[in-house]
Amino acid sequence: MSRAITFAGLAVLLVLIGLAVLGVRACAREQDAPSSTIDASRDAALVGGAAEGNAITADAMTNAADIAATTKENENAIRSAPGGDTRVPAASNRAALGRLCLRPSYHADPRCAALQRPGAGTAGR
Repeated sequence: MSRAITFAGLAVLLVLIGLAVLGVRACAREQDAPSSTIDASRDAALVGGAAEGNAITADAMTNAADIAATTKENENAIRSAPGGDTRVPAASNRAALGRLCLRPSYHADPRCAALQRPGAGTAGR
C-alpha cells in the first residue's frame, strides 16, 4: 500500500509541476501579447512618420525649385526688357547680385564666384 501511495503522490506531484509549467507559459504569452501590439503600433507609426517626412521634404524641394525658376525668369525678364543692358553703378550691382547669390539657383553662377574675389563689384554687367 505504501508503494501505491508513493506512486499516487508522485503522479500528483508530476501533474502539479506540469500545471505550474503550463500556467507560467500561458502567463508569459499573455504578457507578450500587449508588447507585440505595442511593437506593431510603434512600427506602423514609424513607417507613417517616415512617409510623411518624405512627402514634406519632396514638397519643400518642389517649392524651392519653383522659387529658383521664378527668380531666374525674373532676372531674364529684367535683363531682356528695354534698358536692361544699362550699366548699373558698381555698388548697386554688388548689392543686387549679392542678394541673388544667396539663392541656391545662383550658387554655381560665375558672377557669384567673381563677386567673392577681391575688388569685385562690376561682375555680371
